[in-house]
Amino acid sequence: MSGARILRYGVPPPFEFEAPSSWLGRLALAQGCSLEEIQVFLDIHADVDVDQMMYGKALAELRRRCSLPQTAFAIAGSVMAGLEKTGLGPWSLATTTRGTPAFRYCPACLRRRSTPHLDIHWRFIDWRYCPLHNCLMESVCWQCRTPVCYPQDMALSKAGRAGNASQRRCLNCTADLAAAKPCLVNPATSSALTELEACWLLNGRALLASLCSGTARYRAEGVGTAALRRRVYQEWLPLPQQWLRVERRLRSDRSLDNLVRESVRLRPREELKTPWGSVISLERW
Repeated sequence: MSGARILRYGVPPPFEFEAPSSWLGRLALAQGCSLEEIQVFLDIHADVDVDQMMYGKALAELRRRCSLPQTAFAIAGSVMAGLEKTGLGPWSLATTTRGTPAFRYCPACLRRRSTPHLDIHWRFIDWRYCPLHNCLMESVCWQCRTPVCYPQDMALSKAGRAGNASQRRCLNCTADLAAAKPCLVNPATSSALTELEACWLLNGRALLASLCSGTARYRAEGVGTAALRRRVYQEWLPLPQQWLRVERRLRSDRSLDNLVRESVRLRPREELKTPWGSVISLERW
């Protein structure tokens, strides 16, 4: 590994929305080497946030050294370039109490993926629910309560030593993350949410679409980075403490599943006014 300049074999193709830190863990496993060796080969310091830095020249160099196509990590690169332009700062990204980069995850998404991987938008604290499965994102393992952090050396983890080296598994206790019971919440129909809370959920989704405006396929029209930053600070999104109280209430409400399914008080999505809803298509986000 140390003598190689370009990896040409055993390089797993990144998924469209995959985060670079997720892919690095899979790359080390595919190469049969340690994560440290991969980071040294790619000149990535162990104490940096790989996802935050991976755009522009850094991303171009990663593609070159790993023989990846120019489309690899196009979404992740565009999102992080947008984050840098807005000046929103690294506090938009999920971390542990120790400052280690962390992910939220959707159990239903992990369950349906033949190759488990973690998406770039799962790094953002304002991506609070999965629009595909209408459930809150999970931030820790349901069994041992350990945060999900990457890149990690999956082969050397407890899960890896037990033969379960996969991003569907908790690397600390080997529990199947996809087995977590989802907390159902649909911002378009749920009477468990107030109008403001429903808007917060949709605004987090719209934020990611705005940050990805550099990618033509997800282009935003008429929303500049300066305007985006102002709108975030004008309470279009909740403070972490505000949302923590809401999430505790939702997760402790034993009747939430019935409330979501019954949709007693229908709230059509088009009636929920988000700051970017009229100029950004959110279909893929």
